[in-house]
Parts: sequence; C-alpha cells; structure tokens
Amino acid sequence: MKIKLGLKFKMITMFLVCIYISMVLSGIIMRSFVKGNVDYTSRISNVNIKFIKELKKVSNKSNEINKVIEKYEKKYKENNLKIYIINNKEKILYKGSTSNEKSIDLEPLIDKQITLQDEIRYDGNGKGVYYSRISAVKVNNEVVNVLVKGNINPIKVDHFIDRHSGDIGSLLMIIIFIIIISIFIRPKLKYIKEICHGLNEVAKGNLKYRIREKGKDELQLIAFNINNMSEELERKIKNERKIEKSKQDLITNVAHDLRTPLTNIIGYVEIIKERGYKNKNELLKYIGIISNKSESLRKLTNDLFIYTKLSSGSITLNITRFSINELIEQVIDEYIDLFENNNLKLKEDLIDENIIINGDADKIARLFNNLFTNAIKYSIKPSDVNLKLIKEGEKVIISISNKCNSLEGEDINNLFERFYIADKSRSKDKNSSGLGLAISKTIAELHKGKLSADYKNGVITFVLEMKI
Repeated sequence: MKIKLGLKFKMITMFLVCIYISMVLSGIIMRSFVKGNVDYTSRISNVNIKFIKELKKVSNKSNEINKVIEKYEKKYKENNLKIYIINNKEKILYKGSTSNEKSIDLEPLIDKQITLQDEIRYDGNGKGVYYSRISAVKVNNEVVNVLVKGNINPIKVDHFIDRHSGDIGSLLMIIIFIIIISIFIRPKLKYIKEICHGLNEVAKGNLKYRIREKGKDELQLIAFNINNMSEELERKIKNERKIEKSKQDLITNVAHDLRTPLTNIIGYVEIIKERGYKNKNELLKYIGIISNKSESLRKLTNDLFIYTKLSSGSITLNITRFSINELIEQVIDEYIDLFENNNLKLKEDLIDENIIINGDADKIARLFNNLFTNAIKYSIKPSDVNLKLIKEGEKVIISISNKCNSLEGEDINNLFERFYIADKSRSKDKNSSGLGLAISKTIAELHKGKLSADYKNGVITFVLEMKI
C-alpha cells in the first residue's frame, strides 16, 4: 500500500501551521488590549488648570504673580515648556526664568489653536511634539494671555499589561497553540483510539471485526495490516478446523473402507480353513472373492499413500520438459480398449500445435488416468466422452466431458474432497477409493495449475489449466 503523505510530514506541517496561527492571534489580541503608551498632554493639562486658577486669585502685583510662576515653572521646565504672561498689546508682562523671548506674536498661535482644536501638534517621530496653549485670564479687571509653549517630551504611561506585555504575549501564544493543535490532532487521536479498540476486539477473538481505513498515512497502513492480519488469522483458523475435521473424516473413512473388505476376507478365509466349501469350484470362487477384496485393499492403501505424500509436500517432483499432446495420446492408447469395452466412444479434439510444458510427466499421466477412469466408471452407457485440448495465451486447457446421472450443486463442490463419492455412484462401484479426484487436484496444484468441475444439462466437465 502506497503512503501519499507520511504522518511525520503531516505532524511537522500541522505544528508549523499552529505556531503561525497562534503568533498571529496572540499579536492581534495583545494589540487590542495594549493601549497607546505615549501621553503628551494629560499631565500638563492638569498643571495648566491649577496654574490658571491660582493666577485668577492673585492681585495684579508682580511679586505675587512671579511667585505663582515660580511655583509652577519647575513642573513646566520638566516637560521642556516655557511660561509667558502677555497683554493684549502682545507685550510680555511676566515670564519664567527660562523664557528669553522679548516679544511674541500671538496671532499665529491663536489661529493654530482654533484651527486644530487641540493644544498639541504631533511631529510624528515619537520623540516629542510642539506644544502651545493660550489661556485668557482676568487679573484685577485686566485680561491677560497666559502662554505655555515648547517642545514637550512624551510621557510613558505605566500600565500592568504594558510592563508585562512580552510575558503575557508569550503565555497567550502558548495557550492558543495548545488549543489549536488540540483541535487539529483530535481526529488523529480519535482514529488511534479506534485502532486500539479494533486490536482489543481482535485480541478477544472477534476476527470478523474490521477497522475503518482512512488517511493514506502510517495509521491507515496500521489499520490495513491489522485487517489483513485478522482476515489471515480467520482464514488459518478455518483452515485448521477444516484440516482437523478432515483428519477425523480420514480416520473414519479409512476405518470404514478397510473394515468391509477385511471382514469379507477374514470371513472367506475362515470358511476355507474350516473346509466349508462344497467343491473345488466353490473354493475357487471364495479365493477369487478374497483376491478381489485384497486388490481393493491394495488399491485403497496405495491411493491413500500417494495422496498423503502429495498433500504433505514430502514428495519430490521430477520436473522435465515434455509434450502434453504426446502424453495425452499415450494415455488414450492405454484406455481406448477400456472405453470400447464399456460401450463408450472417446472423441478427441486436440490442436495440431505441439505444446511443451514443464512438469512431472508421471504425475500428470496419473492425473489423466484418474480422470479417464472416473469417466469410464460414472458415464451413462452408451454415450460419448469428449476430450478437448486448446491453447489460450500462456496456458494450455484440457477438458474431459461425459454424460452422468444427475448431480446436485453441492456434489460438484465436494467431488475433489478425499473419500467423497456421489451417493448415486457409490452403489455402482464398491471398489472406488474416493481418492482419485483428490489426488488429481493435488497434482494439478503442485504444478501451479488448476483442476475444476462443472455440471450442466446432465454433462459433467473436468477442466485442467496449466501454464506453458
């Protein structure tokens, strides 16, 4: 089974994607919580308000006004700002110690303040802004202008999130990463649990259980192998049970098939020993029966021996290259008289091409001997037996057909079982061992071939397929 994308590749890709998504989301969330940390005017605005209030309370005496200016000049100086008190004629009446201008044109400053509706002009570099604020104050019935101006420095706002934004961002990214990767790997974890459940079912003996195969990765390959293992175990267990049953049937059938002729032989031997025969002709008859029964035993034991060796694999095939056409012609020559004596006519349909195969000629000849013997025993007489040999690609196909008594479908499936003989035929041939077709099928399989049977319209056909 081909794996398209390995689990390792998928996990690495998933890991990188989760890291990227967690970084993006944590950045978006942090930006939404972390406010602008630079403030330019909030503190100065509060100072301005207090400064103006105190100026309104003093009398128009320079020493009192200067005291108020001195009081607030320090705070303004910290922010790089200068203080001026100017009359309507733009004459500087009072100023701070750091203020050095002798005259100031208020009109541009007033216009800017009205236009911007703000008291700052941000220069955009984050290092400072130009600040000016003009306030009209009435001091002892005289209106004066209080001007505060200069390049104000930004003030850092000290929030908890701002102070720990790096740690909070890292922690947030880890939490998001865990959540996302948990979502991504959940199907895989669920599939692993499904595989574990399948293994438990197989361990309990439920070999029919099949794990769902999906993913085209190592997990799917594991599920595929477990399913194959279950199927193979189920097949082997069934085969073991079949073999065990076959062993029991073998013992039963051998005991049955040996007991009957042995009983007859022993019976007639006892008669001869006790001189229970009337005359010489009767004696010869009993001896003939004993001979026939002994021959049946010999054939049964011989077939059983051959079948056991073939099935166990202990037999060694003598593989040579030979002409299958010539081999069939030789077998036909041996059986042609038997066909005629049983009122059967063998019709041949063999191709002219000489077909050479690799195999054990003696074993293949025995296969055809069994098929011809089977046709002679169970054909309806008189009738024709058709033998056909053709070539299809890299295979040679030989078929033998003959008319026979009606067979049920289950008989066809069981014909190659050892000791199986169709009931209608058993009564006709007491000497059949029931191993002929089983031996033939085993020989075909040892040659990597196939022997099958088909019954249709009163005609049974055995088909042998072998590689050239």
